[in-house]
Amino acid sequence: MAIKSTSLAICLLFSLATIATAYYSPSSPPVHQSPGYTHKPTLPPPVYTPPVYKPTLPPPVYTKPTLPPPVYIPPVYKPTLPPPVYKNSPSYSPPSYVPKPTYSPPTKPYVPKPTYTPPTKPYVPKPTYTPPTKPYVPKPTYTPPTKPYVPKPTYTPPTKPYVPKPTYTPPTKPYVPKPIYRPPTKPYVPKSTYTPPTKPYVPKPTYTPPTKPYVPKPIYTPPTKPYVPKPTYTPPTKPYVPKPIYRPPTKPYVPKPTYTPPTKPYVPKPTYTPPTKPYVPKPIYTPPTKPYVPKPTYTPPTKPYVPKPTYTPPTKPTTPKY
Repeated sequence: MAIKSTSLAICLLFSLATIATAYYSPSSPPVHQSPGYTHKPTLPPPVYTPPVYKPTLPPPVYTKPTLPPPVYIPPVYKPTLPPPVYKNSPSYSPPSYVPKPTYSPPTKPYVPKPTYTPPTKPYVPKPTYTPPTKPYVPKPTYTPPTKPYVPKPTYTPPTKPYVPKPTYTPPTKPYVPKPIYRPPTKPYVPKSTYTPPTKPYVPKPTYTPPTKPYVPKPIYTPPTKPYVPKPTYTPPTKPYVPKPIYRPPTKPYVPKPTYTPPTKPYVPKPTYTPPTKPYVPKPIYTPPTKPYVPKPTYTPPTKPYVPKPTYTPPTKPTTPKY
């Protein structure tokens, strides 16, 4: 608000200054007046010019520009080139085809599943109860049946048989000797010059590398742990102490028949013995030995020995002196 008021005041001052300069500017040359004339011109009252009304503009509305949808440009089609055709050189013969060995996995023997046959309980007839006569009968002493000792079945884990690893024998490549280049021999033209004696041909010694002896890899056989059975705990048996029996006088003792329940026969639990896997030895890998191929030795052609012609000077005939 302070900025608006100062701007309005500045505008008013500028407008008043422009009016005053326009009013007091001489449009005609000055006229000489007598000094006795004292009439002052009356100035019109200043005209008030209201400030220009500036409307308050609403805040600008930002609209997001709508982008056109992207135009799909299909990729440039690149034709697939056919594979290059390799022409065999005339001096190269392809190696003979050696089929790969087919590995046939060992067949597992058929082991039928063990069938569990539950034990049959023996037939025990129900006891017939005969009620006794009602004379005085003292209380019977109860003898608890002793449970037979049933040892816990021990589990013996099966031992895994040793199965060696299969050996892979790669196919051996057939031996293809390298072609020996023999340069053409030029016909010998003897010269009438001195021919030195030819040195005897001494062939170069060929190096035969020593063959390494085959040393098989040691096979590790893990030691088998001895079987140590777990100790079985036998609880101590408490001695039987009978309770004192009260026998009243004068009355005859008539024992009450005691009911002895039948003892169930001991039936041991069947132990499951898993089938043992058959022993399949691992094939031992024997690396192929490369056949020794000696390097071809080049024998240069020997020039035939041509003796140097010896010059025999002519003999002068001897003339006898007289």
